[in-house]
Amino acid sequence: MDKNFYSCLELVKENIKTWDDIQGRHRDLLNALIDLSLQSPKKAEEGFINIELNEAVNKLNPRNPWPKPTDGATKRVNTEWKKLESLWGKKEEGLHQRALASNLTGFIKLKKRTGGGGGNPSRYSFAYEAFDPKLDKSYEKSPLNQGEIRYFTEDVIKPSGLASILSNKLVLSGWGKGVFLSSTVFIGLLIISLLLLVPVGLTQQETAGETIHFLSSIFILLGLIWYSFSPIYHVVESRAEVAPWWLQPGIHSDYLLIFNRNKPQSANTVERKRFTSECPNCKGRIIIKKGRLTNSGRLIGHCENSPREHLFSFDHYLRTGRPL
Repeated sequence: MDKNFYSCLELVKENIKTWDDIQGRHRDLLNALIDLSLQSPKKAEEGFINIELNEAVNKLNPRNPWPKPTDGATKRVNTEWKKLESLWGKKEEGLHQRALASNLTGFIKLKKRTGGGGGNPSRYSFAYEAFDPKLDKSYEKSPLNQGEIRYFTEDVIKPSGLASILSNKLVLSGWGKGVFLSSTVFIGLLIISLLLLVPVGLTQQETAGETIHFLSSIFILLGLIWYSFSPIYHVVESRAEVAPWWLQPGIHSDYLLIFNRNKPQSANTVERKRFTSECPNCKGRIIIKKGRLTNSGRLIGHCENSPREHLFSFDHYLRTGRPL
C-alpha cells in the first residue's frame, strides 16, 4: 500500500474526533475499519469480513456491544455500512480539501466487495485513488500568510419536506431551474399582494387602534417572509448567504447557501454548505455568521471560544480568511 493511503487513514481518524454531531454506530464502524487497516496492512487491500468488523467495533465500544457472529452480526454490519456510505458522501468533499492542504496526492473511498455465498463473505475496505491531475486545485495547496486561516467544507445534512428542495445541491437547469425561479416569483408576488392589501385594508378600519393593529400585522408578516426567503434572492448576486432558518438542521445555524456560476461549461447550481476552521489564537472552532456593525453585509468567521474578539474574514471561493 502507498504511504499516502495510510496518511489518508490517519487524516480521517483525526477528523472523526470533530464530528460531535455524528454519534451513530456507523461512526464506530468507520473507526473500526480504520483501526483494522492500520493494524493489518496486508489485509487492508483485500478487505475485512463482517466478523472482523463486529469484533473491532466491540473493542471500541465494549459497553454497547454488537450481536455475536451467530446472532445477526452480518445484518448489523450491512445496515450500518449503508449509513456509513451516506455519511461518507456528506464528509467526502471536506476530507478531500484537507488532503490537498496536507499535500497528499490522492484520497481514499469506501469499498465493498459483495460475497457470493458458500463461504465467500463480503469484504469491506478502503480504496485509494489519485487526484485528477487536470483539476486546478493549486490554491488549495498555496501557503497561508501570517495569521491567515483556511476554511474546510463540513457535512450537509438533508432535511425533509420543503427544505429538501435546497438541502444539498439544486442544479439550475430543467426542473431545478423551474423550482428555483417559481419559488422566487411566488414569494415576490406574495409580498406585492400584501403591499397592495394595505390601502384596501385601511379603508376597513374604524378606529386608530384597529388601524395600528392592521398595519402591525401586515408589516410583521412581511418581515417574516423577507427574513425567511430573502437569502434565496440575494445569493445569486452575493454568491454566498446564510441559509434561512428552515434550512438550518438541528442545533446548527451556520449553514450557507452557495451559488456556483458554472456556465457555459455546465448549469449553475445552488448548494447548502457549512464551513469551519481552527482559530490560530485558541484552537477553537470557527463558524460562519452574518457580520454586524462595521462588518455589516459580510459573512464573518467567529471563534466559538471568543466570538466577539477572534474574528476573521471569509472568502467562500478560496476558503481563506484573515484576522479582523
